[in-house]
Amino acid sequence: MTEHFPDATQLAHHSSQQGPSRKEVWKMFDRFHRRYDLANRIISLGRDKAWRRKVADFAPQKTDLDILDLATGTGDQLFALHKAGLRWRSATGMDMASGMLSIARQKNKNIPCPDIRWIEGDATQLHLHPVKYDFITMSYGIRNVLDVPGTLRGIFSALRPGGVAAILEASRPGFAPLALAHRLFLRLWVQGVGGLISGDPAAFRYLPDTILTFPSGEDFLALMREAGFEQVKQTPLMLGAVSIYSGARPHD
Repeated sequence: MTEHFPDATQLAHHSSQQGPSRKEVWKMFDRFHRRYDLANRIISLGRDKAWRRKVADFAPQKTDLDILDLATGTGDQLFALHKAGLRWRSATGMDMASGMLSIARQKNKNIPCPDIRWIEGDATQLHLHPVKYDFITMSYGIRNVLDVPGTLRGIFSALRPGGVAAILEASRPGFAPLALAHRLFLRLWVQGVGGLISGDPAAFRYLPDTILTFPSGEDFLALMREAGFEQVKQTPLMLGAVSIYSGARPHD
């Protein structure tokens, strides 16, 4: 059976009108910020750090990069980029959750990454952000915003010409037997075990629901094209259960 997903306008309306609510989802993550990293390690079967390092492959080939990581959480994406060998002129981690950022700052004391700036900020308001970047990343965050098309347009506007966005996000396998196994994995492992580890079962009921209803594959690439990105590409990981979506802002 073919699945159909909403276009950009319908998606923005759908995200704001149907549950689980994304309006203040960052507060939900902030409730268990001290257990967030442990929950990620376990529900990803220990693969999440490797997936984050893979994001470095999509960075522009230059050494004076200005990088922005949106929905940075506890900072693991920026730390993974550095561990993968990426070097930058400046790096900024932005999140609305102050508790998560406090963990990122604490970890940064023991992980020597130069020039990381941790700021509270809203990924949906990038169109108001005057600074431009060469590389913008977002891991497991785009699925949680109210206005996905608007956020993608904001990311596009915050890139310099020739800049690249790389979005690491949960996705759905296209092969039917794998899709069924994926649903079971989400409901039994992610929801059950994640809720137990985090101490917040509501949060881990939310995650599978959003993964199963969020545009995946070509549907998400279409949203990136509508936002202005060129050279859009999906790189599936873990048999398609996770993907890196990449796209570039063309040179003027």
